[in-house]
Amino acid sequence: LQIAVTVVLHWLAEVVVQEIAMESTRQPKEYGLLFTAAMARAAVAGIKTQTRRLPTASNSLVDGVGISAKRWADMQFDWSRAVVDKGPSPAGNPGPYLHVPAGNGETWHRIYPRYQVGDRIWGRETWAVKRHEPCLEHEREYQKLCFPVIRYLADGQEIRHQGNRQTGDGIYGGLVEKARPSIHMPRWAARIVRDITAVRVERLQDISESDAMAEGIQKWPLGYRVEVSGAPDHESRSFEIPQAAYRWLWNSINGAGSWNANPPVIVIEFAGVQS
Repeated sequence: LQIAVTVVLHWLAEVVVQEIAMESTRQPKEYGLLFTAAMARAAVAGIKTQTRRLPTASNSLVDGVGISAKRWADMQFDWSRAVVDKGPSPAGNPGPYLHVPAGNGETWHRIYPRYQVGDRIWGRETWAVKRHEPCLEHEREYQKLCFPVIRYLADGQEIRHQGNRQTGDGIYGGLVEKARPSIHMPRWAARIVRDITAVRVERLQDISESDAMAEGIQKWPLGYRVEVSGAPDHESRSFEIPQAAYRWLWNSINGAGSWNANPPVIVIEFAGVQS
């Protein structure tokens, strides 16, 4: 028993050290997030200033450290038993964070969002290279700079970007006017870049009326309006309250029944104007 207690104490000490190191050495970071066409339009218009994301290995820390996607899957977290802990953690991190049991039900872990105030998010959306302006020549071909015009399929807006040294005709020349999936958008082509102003964790169904509006739900004469992603002419549906509109939106993105599961989510609040 004494050996077991000693092992646990050593483990807790390591966790505290890891969390303190995480807080003291961390520099502001940028994170690319997938945006549907409707979400992109709302963000560009300044209507959408929040987004909710399920915890994953890529956006969360476990006991203060990052782990691989495989390790995350192997731990088999029981999200139905997850508890929102207001903090602070043993290392003094303010929280809130998630307290979640692993699949064996015997060990509990603290799940922190990777995102922090002062970081930035940038939106990945469906895009296409409209055309290229003439490149600035360089004695080394791979170092020449080109200026592609990007068309954003969500609303047709076109913006000329100064890309990096890998955006010349040799890379994208054959892709002009070809729609590119949001997952393949590079950082330099993003038009949605926002400063993170707040981060928290909560259950999905805890969303308030004002939070639902901040997710891009719009007030309409006949109720509250949400766009139908992928529908022609920005088709929309109306609901009596904002939370009902957001419930429909969440199910349309994450699958039928996903709202009823009421999972814990990471809530990211961000500035409503371009950073």
